[in-house]
Amino acid sequence: MQVKVPYGTGHVEVEVPDTNFAGAIYPNEVDPVDETEALAHALSHPSGSPTFEEFLSDASEVLFVVNDATRSTPTGRILKHVFPALGDAGGACIVATGTHRPPTHDEYRAIFGDLHDVCRDRIGAHDAKKTGEMVYLGTTARGTEVRLNRRVVDARKIVAIGSV
Repeated sequence: MQVKVPYGTGHVEVEVPDTNFAGAIYPNEVDPVDETEALAHALSHPSGSPTFEEFLSDASEVLFVVNDATRSTPTGRILKHVFPALGDAGGACIVATGTHRPPTHDEYRAIFGDLHDVCRDRIGAHDAKKTGEMVYLGTTARGTEVRLNRRVVDARKIVAIGSV
């Protein structure tokens, strides 16, 4: 059976033997909504949480943790809606690369869109290989050491914007 798999901005066709093909699962159909209205509503009516403005009420600085260029999250468009609520708190961003390489200049522009030039000096990228930037938090029950980026540990308020 020929299976069309989304890949990048296109598709890749893969031949799967019929005996190995159990079926395909597709996402639910969702009616389109106005992005600006949907974001404004979500920020002012979150499920079981304070509004975004209430969350920020005692913030001295906010750290936004955002996806790297391997995810298609509309980070720049989302930040355009949340940055105005920061007021005097100010905000910085860290690109959550995991173990990926840091973004290129063009990828930073793609991630942050129109806000890239506005917040360029407040953007950093996580680098898992820089052990001095990690904080040891402990060990899991299975013996795995847990380390987190120092900027995240030191942040007063954290806002994660992601699509994973």
